[in-house]
Amino acid sequence: DVGAAVMALALTPRGRLLAGDMQRGLLVSDDDGKRWRVTLPVGVMGLAVNPSDGKRVLLAATDGLALSRDGGTTWKQVLALSPGAGPVAWAPSEPSIAYAVGLDAILYTTTDGGLTWQPVV
Repeated sequence: DVGAAVMALALTPRGRLLAGDMQRGLLVSDDDGKRWRVTLPVGVMGLAVNPSDGKRVLLAATDGLALSRDGGTTWKQVLALSPGAGPVAWAPSEPSIAYAVGLDAILYTTTDGGLTWQPVV
């Protein structure tokens, strides 16, 4: 059951639903939303599936940005931000570029598929 604290929702090409919950963390459903399980216990505020590689997913959370390269099964933190991160999006025309807004009011970008991040100046 997803709740009122869900701030983000994403769907992978293989049909996995990802829901970002500010209180419970990352919720995952592999059965069209009938059952949900918490897979990452951190407040999630943004999710984005790469339009060219559906296994590559970005997650914006209360502790920064994380990247999954396997459709949301495992995650690696790629940018630590103590105030957290909010909206995140892949560039549709260039799959290696993405943007994220930190709660420090700074826009961050990656040009290597989410592995490293820099502030936009």
